[in-house]
Formats: sequence, structure tokens, C-alpha cells
Amino acid sequence: MNKPTANAVYVDWGTSSFRAYLVDETGNCLDQRASVQGVKKIDPGSCEAVLQENIGDWLEGDRVAKILMAGMVGSDLGWCAVPLVRAPCVAAMIAEKLFTAQHSQCAEIQIVPGVASCEDTGHVSGIMRGEEVQVLGGMALQNEKNAVFCLPGSHSKWVNVSEGSITSIRTFMTGELFDLMCGQSVLADCMRHAGAEMDRNTFVAGVECVRSDGNLLEAPFRVRAEFVADPHRSPVERKSFVSGVMIGSEIAAATAEMKADRSGELIVIGSQQLLSAYHLAFTRHGHSITCIQGEEAFIAGCRLLQGRAPKTAS
Repeated sequence: MNKPTANAVYVDWGTSSFRAYLVDETGNCLDQRASVQGVKKIDPGSCEAVLQENIGDWLEGDRVAKILMAGMVGSDLGWCAVPLVRAPCVAAMIAEKLFTAQHSQCAEIQIVPGVASCEDTGHVSGIMRGEEVQVLGGMALQNEKNAVFCLPGSHSKWVNVSEGSITSIRTFMTGELFDLMCGQSVLADCMRHAGAEMDRNTFVAGVECVRSDGNLLEAPFRVRAEFVADPHRSPVERKSFVSGVMIGSEIAAATAEMKADRSGELIVIGSQQLLSAYHLAFTRHGHSITCIQGEEAFIAGCRLLQGRAPKTAS
């Protein structure tokens, strides 16, 4: 049996992490690399050197003809600032605006532009860089042209798709606010050394707390009151409760504006840890969802864009 031949490298490069996937011509992942060298953690102007450091051996002998990058690498913090495509937009419109980067590598390097959506007034209300690739991949994997996508993370994105077109983007600062509460707020001492473990029961209690009361500003302080005056929970339980409050609040706010008669699926794309937490929270809110692993969606989206990119002169 012939060994699969490398065809392209897909790079998901955000503010805090770098992930690269070596794929063959059918989109199968042959190898992958990951580091904490997000664009906000490296020296300005060093993106090409960091890319070479992480995947230089993949590029030896002209094995790869194309490197496709997405995420904050296409912002003013990264390789270069690539103009955002305005919604509504379909895959072909994004592929048409792939930006060819200046570099010293043999392979062609292109950066996905990202997407911006506007209010009725014409002012930009939502942006995303990198998540649009996962949304396109999710549509392709599910063969779904009408859906609401939730992409949890530091800045969770909720993306509406109608007839295959990205129409609107909403951003919830769920992950960043949760990290600030756990690390820098008055609640930090209550959750110190909790780690990444989640206690299911207290997570659900947090989701239910905001589902019934709807008060994001009041609910998290309950762990402080318990810690000071009636300590009976562990740091893991307190952290799980606050996580439930944050994720529950996001889902309550986002789904409140979804049309009751919306067509298509509610699709969540992310890491296994986040998918598990969001699936539990969505269930408590009475919503059924389809879950897709983030890496799978990213690779599928990159392959779609690569296939629809305008041909460049050789």
C-alpha cells in the first residue's frame, strides 16, 4: 500500500496557541503539531520564524505546496492584518479573499480573512477570525445550510447561517470572564488549586441558578458567601458552580433571541471538554444539539476553502 502523500498544511493560529495539521489530498490528517506560541505570546514580526520552528521539517523537499492559516494570525497582532469579509457571505466569497502572504518559504502561504457582521445601522457588531473556518467545516460535515453555530471559548461565537451564508455573529466573553473570576477576582481564593476537573452536580446547580433567576451579576458571589460563612464545598465544586453560571448565562441570552420557528440544527463546535460542559448546559435549557470536534471542523473548513480558492499563476 502506498504511503499517503502530504498535500497541504492547515494552521489554526490564535492569540494563545498554535496548531498545525499536515494533510493529504483527501483531507486526512497525517500529522499534527501544537504549541503555546499564540500570536500574542511571540515577538512582533516573528510569525515566519515561529512557523518554521514548528513545521519546518514538513516543508523539506517541497513536500507541501500550500500552507493555509486562519485565526488571529490574520490580525494586526499576527503576520499581517487581512481585511475582514462582510456578512452575509458564503464560502466562495471568503475563498476569493484569501490573502497571499510575503515569505521566504517554498510553499504558498495564504491567510483566511475572517468575517464581520453588521447591525441594521451598518455598523459592525460582530467579528471572528478562525471560527468562520470551523463554521464552514461544520456545514460541510453535516451537509447543513441552515443552522445556528455555537463555538465556545474565551470569546464564544454564535453564528447564524441561512442557505449556506453566514449572516450574523454574536460574541460572548464567557471564557475570558470566567478566567478573570477564577484568577483575579474576590472569588479567586475560593477556587484556588481547583484544576480543570468539573463537578457535574454543582455545574448543573450553576446552570439552574441563572436559568431560574437570570442574574449573572449576583449568582457567582454565592460561592464567596459560602466560603466565608458556611464552608461546605470544595474548590472544584465552587469553580464548577461559577462555570455553570457563566455558560448557563451565555446560553440563556443567546437562545432568547433565536427565532422559535428557526430551521436547521443547533451545532456546537469545540474541544471535548467544552463540548461536554455545553451539552450538559444545553440539555438543562431544553435544547438538543449536534456536537463536532473543533479540529475536525477546522480541517474540513480549510479543505473546502482550499478547493474553492482562485487558481494562482504558476
